[in-house]
Amino acid sequence: MTTTPAPATKPLTGTDEGFATFYGIALAPVGEDGERLLALGHPTTRRLLAALTAYHRDYGHCLLPGDELTHLLSHGIRQTWAIATDTTSPRYAWVIQDATPEHPGAQPVTWIDHEALDYRTIAIPEQCPQCGRTSRSTTYHWATDHRGGPHHTCRVCECCWPATPTHQHLLASPEAPGIS
Repeated sequence: MTTTPAPATKPLTGTDEGFATFYGIALAPVGEDGERLLALGHPTTRRLLAALTAYHRDYGHCLLPGDELTHLLSHGIRQTWAIATDTTSPRYAWVIQDATPEHPGAQPVTWIDHEALDYRTIAIPEQCPQCGRTSRSTTYHWATDHRGGPHHTCRVCECCWPATPTHQHLLASPEAPGIS
């Protein structure tokens, strides 16, 4: 009987597939619907909140203060240690599991249960048609072509163009690879 060798641990650096960095904190959505976030390291609550706010803002959301945010800050953040391993799954680039600090390859991580947060959709980020910078600033005004409604105004070149409606959009196709 042959045994399959255990997958090799893979230290996550924040440049791995699925990660984006906000205020120096690497975040990756985890789970089927990205209901949890994985942050590398054990950042302070203040830095974590800044990164979480920027993460949501990147998707055109503004976090709202309230009981859900208070609960997240009190009970929805868990700092621990974990190991990541490569996977042969076509759906995931890596998998992660809790570990002790003494475990070979263990690294500090922070789990954030952000699924229940209240937010308001402010605008779908779009690229400026003139300079290519991403913009999520939306205002209701008459554009130079005399059409009313929501418009983006680029902060760099001041180009103005109609904004995408601010209802929920599917940000990734169901076939897209995810993270577990």
